[in-house]
Amino acid sequence: STEPVGAISLHGYCAGVANETIAGQSHVFRLVRYATPQKYFSAIDGETAIQWVSTINQSATRINQIPFT
Repeated sequence: STEPVGAISLHGYCAGVANETIAGQSHVFRLVRYATPQKYFSAIDGETAIQWVSTINQSATRINQIPFT
């Protein structure tokens, strides 16, 4: 779907490319945070997945520098 369904706070998360096919989807990347279930996403291609991971990690780094209240 191309319509947004919600938002995820990136505080405490990091992103990475998944090396396996998940639920029949390739080009999968995931959000990981300690003691929470991983969240999986699929991109249109491998390059786009890498771009998502890079952008999410840059944003998460900035957000993680702000004290959580």
